[in-house]
Amino acid sequence: MNRRKLVAGAAIALVLVLLAASALAETYWVKTGDGKTVNVRWEDSTAGSVMTRLKYGTAIDVITFTKGGAWALFTYQGQTLDGESYYGDAYVMAKFLVPYKPEPYSGSSSSSSSSGNSGSEGTGGLNALFSQAKIVSPYTVTVRPTRASGQVNVRWAPTKGSTLLRAYPANSQLTVIAELGKDWFQVQDPDAGIVGFLNKAYIVK
Repeated sequence: MNRRKLVAGAAIALVLVLLAASALAETYWVKTGDGKTVNVRWEDSTAGSVMTRLKYGTAIDVITFTKGGAWALFTYQGQTLDGESYYGDAYVMAKFLVPYKPEPYSGSSSSSSSSGNSGSEGTGGLNALFSQAKIVSPYTVTVRPTRASGQVNVRWAPTKGSTLLRAYPANSQLTVIAELGKDWFQVQDPDAGIVGFLNKAYIVK
């Protein structure tokens, strides 16, 4: 095969990869407790420099979640803080995303969330809980809501108030990869690749 055919084949393969990623993407919206913007970074860490900022209510198509569900990877198209045009991978903290369009910010300060510009990634309580994490040999569990028609939430952190990653109906199967304290499992969706936290009360082994 000549080089021209090889290049064409590589280009087609890249297009197929991009189309596949786009098909798997899910829409989330920025929601902060103070109505402020959220930092978008070049990597999934607060140590990474800020690429740009997203306004409250901005919709993005999340490709996947990283770092145990703490960060969302999406494709950003627009200008960076330096005024340069950019199209490619970008990261935002998952706790500032919700899977529904939020109501316009009302100015209420009742929420404990912040925009994340301080660089903090968790509270002392969460850190203490994460320190108790026990890595286990992966095994499968079945989702069991309190009602047969209900759903069970998988969240980005092991707290009931953290951002929802996805809700699963009864009999969905997830893979347990770690146990945290007496109430939480860290689980992975074997089909979608989502990693998050599930309350132990809503599963059966």
